[in-house]
Amino acid sequence: MTNHQSPYEDILISPVGNAPFFVDGMFQQAYGHASPDFGQPLVCFYRHSWDHFVPLAFTLFWQHEEVMLNGGSVTNGSGFKYVPEHVSRSIRESEGLFFHLLRFGFDYFEDDCEAFFATCGDARAWEVSMKAGFKPTQYEHLIANFHKPMPESRQQLLTDQVHQLGSF
Repeated sequence: MTNHQSPYEDILISPVGNAPFFVDGMFQQAYGHASPDFGQPLVCFYRHSWDHFVPLAFTLFWQHEEVMLNGGSVTNGSGFKYVPEHVSRSIRESEGLFFHLLRFGFDYFEDDCEAFFATCGDARAWEVSMKAGFKPTQYEHLIANFHKPMPESRQQLLTDQVHQLGSF
């Protein structure tokens, strides 16, 4: 996926303003509280028809100094009832929508930061995050994507600074 293209026909990944308008229900179902209303959210929509768009997945990127943080990802399983089986199967076989959201975000925000960081404790999310481009750091649950060449000392400094934030 390059140039911010969506991975499938009738699937659109897009930055949105006012993400809670689109994803608050699925976010509350997954996390038990309202969706964040800050940062730069990405939402993956399925186009059921020209006038019916279903939010299927969400992730949030936000700037922290010279890095971009990522978190709050969720997939709307009930939204898949609108997605044809062959498209659902293809999505599952290609690591799922979370993978595509991350790859889109890495591409879309690549010029906005020196590196991407996330915290991840879920085994499946970890597996997908690694395939999308994150790598483990020496800190438990903290993962990084150093998408630009930089000295190892700079990578370590950024990692240490983000670690000081705690879980996010």
